[in-house]
Amino acid sequence: RRALEIPCSAEPELIRAQADYVRTVYGCMRSVGSKEMPNFDEGLFLQAWLCLLTRRFRGPEGSALVPGVDFLNHSWEPNASSDWDE
Repeated sequence: RRALEIPCSAEPELIRAQADYVRTVYGCMRSVGSKEMPNFDEGLFLQAWLCLLTRRFRGPEGSALVPGVDFLNHSWEPNASSDWDE
């Protein structure tokens, strides 16, 4: 019997590109603010970046960080949505 051939996912390349972007932003911030932020390390920056990515909402004026959004939807079946009133 012949095994099914499953095409490779593009996710590894996407993740690598995102990680490179985060490292680039961190490097820029580190070069500009090294005196003001001597304890600013890459791991802490990555943790903050991921926190922002998982808690932001896009709106007509850009992105907003929404505290407490973690508590809105903890179901296996999605049952929460968001919208903007204009």
